[in-house]
Amino acid sequence: MATSTTARRRWGSRSPSWRSATSFISPGTWRAGRGGGRCFRGSARTGWRSTSGCRRWSAAYVVAGVSKLVISGFEWFTDLPYIAVDVLKIGHQHLYGEGDPAMLEHAEKIAKIISDHPTLTIIVVGSGLFFELFAFLALINRWWSLAFGLVLYGMHEVIGYLMQLSFPRNEQMLFVFMINGPFLVALLAAWIAKRGGELERLQACCPRLLNGGGEN
Repeated sequence: MATSTTARRRWGSRSPSWRSATSFISPGTWRAGRGGGRCFRGSARTGWRSTSGCRRWSAAYVVAGVSKLVISGFEWFTDLPYIAVDVLKIGHQHLYGEGDPAMLEHAEKIAKIISDHPTLTIIVVGSGLFFELFAFLALINRWWSLAFGLVLYGMHEVIGYLMQLSFPRNEQMLFVFMINGPFLVALLAAWIAKRGGELERLQACCPRLLNGGGEN
């Protein structure tokens, strides 16, 4: 279903796309090695990490954030309370397209909250722009990548709840490149091994794999 032009411009048209994301997935994207540091290829430590995908996906979010400021300027923040109009438009689209009155009722409830609390709207929704602009910090190491991946994932969930939009491809790519599935598996394995008193044996088997920070 098509969304309103304003909503697409604000949330979708400048967001990283599935096509651009999948172009960065290759057999070399995930690589097992003896290190555990950064998520870019030039790191002396490799380990389980995404390479060009993490680098370019982070850049895509930075571009998305910069484009908002270039196109709309500071008005992007001051006009955020007006997204209540977009919320209602999308609610009516769901009603007329799918015949679901519950989605319109949800839109009316959210629109009223936004209208009643404009400053809170600017803080909550506007914080997403901050994390987009500084998404390049995810390249520091896997812990930073995990933190920004979770925050950006949460940003999509919040926007999805407010606007009744979905960003499945963005969320999938965040899990692949920034949240980093293998890293989470390594953390889980370390936790299980520690509880079982087998952490030393696991580290001997997979040296430095569990070193989330790496060397800067």
